[in-house]
Amino acid sequence: MPVARGLYALRYLSADDAAAVPQITVTFAPDTCGVRTFWGPNTTGEVLREPGDAVVISSEADASIVVTIFVNGAAREDGVKLKLDRLDRISEADQSLIQKLEEGSASAREVQDDILPVYLSGYIAQRGDVVANSGKWLGSRGGPGRIEGFTVHWPGRPIGVDIGYNCTVSDYGAIPEILTGDFAGARQRGLSITSVSFRLRDDKAPQYELHLEVAFEDGSVVRASGQEVTARGKTNSEAVTGLCLLVRKRNINVSDGKSNNNKRDDIGLQSGRVRLYRGGVPLARSNIR
Repeated sequence: MPVARGLYALRYLSADDAAAVPQITVTFAPDTCGVRTFWGPNTTGEVLREPGDAVVISSEADASIVVTIFVNGAAREDGVKLKLDRLDRISEADQSLIQKLEEGSASAREVQDDILPVYLSGYIAQRGDVVANSGKWLGSRGGPGRIEGFTVHWPGRPIGVDIGYNCTVSDYGAIPEILTGDFAGARQRGLSITSVSFRLRDDKAPQYELHLEVAFEDGSVVRASGQEVTARGKTNSEAVTGLCLLVRKRNINVSDGKSNNNKRDDIGLQSGRVRLYRGGVPLARSNIR
């Protein structure tokens, strides 16, 4: 078997007679120089004894290797399948795989670059204080734990934009709008949030968009996208059990200043500068403790 200068792996793939598999040795033609073999840890006596065994061959120049197949006298078939792979070159199959991975990574980066990490923390009944990573749910869809209060964290917040948010707390009414880093709602009071509102504010707010998902205790989920979004249950009394919030850069058309990404879900969505108030005077900025 001729080989050029390079690094190879000779693999024992299979034998036609699985009951009496041949054994294989690898040597070199006479006057061959600069060729070395490296045997696998499962091979003994420098013999490929069964499918799965392999030997690595390093050749410093063009050479010939000699493969000898020893057949057991009880074998019905003497055929074997060997494969010689070049290790110091990228094969066409590997190149195709690399190209697919790079295309997938580029696509993933494009999607990821549009998303600005926003984190949520909060107090959930029967669970206590919980932190949710960017893009993850605080709480769950229709889970047993009601969210009593929450905070929006935006550590990489760009200059010129912020998130204002408020909520409605059962038996108390609406919380006035607060900004990222502030706590909205209650903690260890046995109360629950029944609606939430978020809006992007300040000069650069038009460059971004909110994507909100809110789960309620009856199993319903409200999804909304826009610069200002509000979500509430069907009867305005269902407790919130899950929150997921994303901030995405908008695709602005420079020629007319309009966004090409203007999706919204009208189910449970209150657009515009809507604020929910119920009962008497709204709670103070410090909220319920």
